Amino acid sequence: MLGPTQTGLGWAVARVEAVTAKPARSLADATPEIREELAKNKANEAIVDYYNAIQDAVNGGASIEEIAADRKLTVAETPALLPSGRAPNQPAFALPPELAPMIVQAFQTGSEGEAALATLVENEKFAVVAVKSIVAAAPPPFAQLRPALLAEWRLAEGQKIARSKARAIVKAVEGGQSLAEAARAVGPNIGSVQTIGGLRGELGQNGQPVPPELSLLFSMARNSVKTLEMPGNSGWMVLALGEVNRPDPKSIDPRRVAAIAQPLAPAFGNELVQQLMAEAKRRAGVTINKELVEQLRKELTGTAPVNE
Repeated sequence: MLGPTQTGLGWAVARVEAVTAKPARSLADATPEIREELAKNKANEAIVDYYNAIQDAVNGGASIEEIAADRKLTVAETPALLPSGRAPNQPAFALPPELAPMIVQAFQTGSEGEAALATLVENEKFAVVAVKSIVAAAPPPFAQLRPALLAEWRLAEGQKIARSKARAIVKAVEGGQSLAEAARAVGPNIGSVQTIGGLRGELGQNGQPVPPELSLLFSMARNSVKTLEMPGNSGWMVLALGEVNRPDPKSIDPRRVAAIAQPLAPAFGNELVQQLMAEAKRRAGVTINKELVEQLRKELTGTAPVNE
C-alpha cells in the first residue's frame, strides 16, 4: 500500500496489484542492436575526426584548392551570388536549398580566398567554402536594367489606361447601359463579359480560397457596379450585380443549414450568456460602484498611489 498521498485533487491511496518482470535478453538477441549502435557511433566519430582535420587545415591557412587536393574533394564554382542565393548575372541559376548554409557562411567570411566550413546537416554533412571575389554593391549598368525598366513602365502605363477604361464602364452602366454595351463602347482590348455567381453557403467549402471577385460580389447591393484590381497588376475588372435570388429556407438541405450554423454557434452562445447575465443583474437590482472598481483596477495593475 502507498499513501495516503496529497495530490492536487485531494488525497490518494494506491495499492500494487501485480509486478511484471521483464527478463534480460540474451547476447544473441541483443547482438544486431548492439552492432547497429556501435556502427552508428563509429560513423559519428569518423565524421567528427574528418571535420576536425579539415578545420585544422582551414585554421592553418590552407586554401580550398589545397584542402580539395589533399582530401580528394570536388570543387564547384558558382556565379556571383547575393545573400538571398540569387545570381543577378545568371537569372536561371538556382542553388539547391540544402546548400543555403554555404551562402550564409560565405557572406560571414569577410575576405577573399579564405576557406571556411559550413555545416549542411548537423553531424552528417558539411562543405568547405571560399569566396573567390567580392563585388562591391553598386547599381547595375543601365543597359542591363533597360529591358526590365521598360517592361515595368509599360505595365504601369497599361494599368492607368485599364483603370480609366474601367471607370468609364462603371459610369456608363450607372447611366443605364448594359455591361456588355459599356464594354464595347470604351474601345478594343477589353476582355469578354462573363456571368458569374453562386451560393453564399458554397463559398470557401473544403478550405478553398474564395476568389476576390466572388467575395466582392456577395458584398454588393443589387444593381450596383464596382471595379476590382486584378492580381499581379494584370488589369481591372468591372462587376455589376444584376440579380439576387434568396432561396426559400424550407427548400434548403438541412445538412447545409447545419454546416452554416455550426461556426455561428459559439457567437450565439456567448450572446445568450451575456443576455442572461444582463437580465439577472436587472432583476436582482445589481449596481456597480465604478469608483471602487477603478480603485481595484489600479491596485491590481500597480498604478495606485502609495497613500491609497
